Amino acid sequence: MKLTLSPSSTLSSFLGSRVAALLLPILLFVLLGGCSLLEGKDVHLPNLDMFHEFSENMAGEDPADAVDYHEQEPLPEPHTPYVGDAEEHQLDRLAAEDPVIFMYKRGNEHFNAGEYERAVASYDNVLVLEPEHPRAHFKKGASLHMLGRYEEALEEYDAHLALKPDDAHVYYDRGNTLSAMSRWNEAVDSYTRAIKLDSSYAEAYANRAYVYLKLGDAAAASQDADRARALNPAISIPESIH
Repeated sequence: MKLTLSPSSTLSSFLGSRVAALLLPILLFVLLGGCSLLEGKDVHLPNLDMFHEFSENMAGEDPADAVDYHEQEPLPEPHTPYVGDAEEHQLDRLAAEDPVIFMYKRGNEHFNAGEYERAVASYDNVLVLEPEHPRAHFKKGASLHMLGRYEEALEEYDAHLALKPDDAHVYYDRGNTLSAMSRWNEAVDSYTRAIKLDSSYAEAYANRAYVYLKLGDAAAASQDADRARALNPAISIPESIH
């Protein structure tokens, strides 16, 4: 029997054999000969030490310089000394559940850490959400006092007292601010209000004694000093007040 091939099948067979003939040497070179070319020769890889040094330099003081080779993560806000990592998840939860309590707590942490500007900002956030928050007014006033912003501190103390007029501690702090401003008579009035609300307030007696001395009333100063010592023998009172 005689087999007759059509022109198209003949062409396909011819092309297939030609492609195979071309690919076979290349495949054999890769499998057998290519690797032998590397034998006995040094393989030059990138200088990884140089890359690491470059990366460290690029990740220096300005993170923006490093964006060409890797993405920079934003630096986290530094924690205050009184908020540990273990508490952060609780604060995050609290922020979502009750932002007023969260911001007030943050303000207290900043205040205790001596970060008075940040404390003021936190208490301001509280007051935006709850304008009649007496403790936020009080603690903001204390922060402002520590920053030497006495007039503003008095405004915050008065805002607290308008909401909670029977707070002896705020009258005491108000007296301290007035004393820092040398407004002696007003300071006496504030300490007196504190003492009327809490007759065992040794610190209020001691500070009023100091102010009486400034006003030249040695007898009143001595009387208050004695009362303060009777309430708290360890209390600090200037030696000039007998």
